[in-house]
Amino acid sequence: MIELQKQFQPKARNICSACGKDVGVSKLVVVGNVNICFECADLSKQLADKERNEVAEKEIQQMANDLSTGDAGLIDMGMGTARAHAERLYKAGYRKVE
Repeated sequence: MIELQKQFQPKARNICSACGKDVGVSKLVVVGNVNICFECADLSKQLADKERNEVAEKEIQQMANDLSTGDAGLIDMGMGTARAHAERLYKAGYRKVE
């Protein structure tokens, strides 16, 4: 009886640590004691990309505000032009260090 139970239990190395599905060794990313299936890895990347995009949008908007016209603006330009410059600066790798 015990031998029969062992035969039908999934192997621990085939189980995704996130969703608990038995996906097989070929569809797992193994890091230390953690197994992540490709579906969970893709979902994790989508969530991280969404968060990064939200952070980028806030930083670009703040840079555009700093560049735009007005008493507090650094350069005399409209918001549309300031936003275009801010996007270029952000994509070039500029990040404000606090």
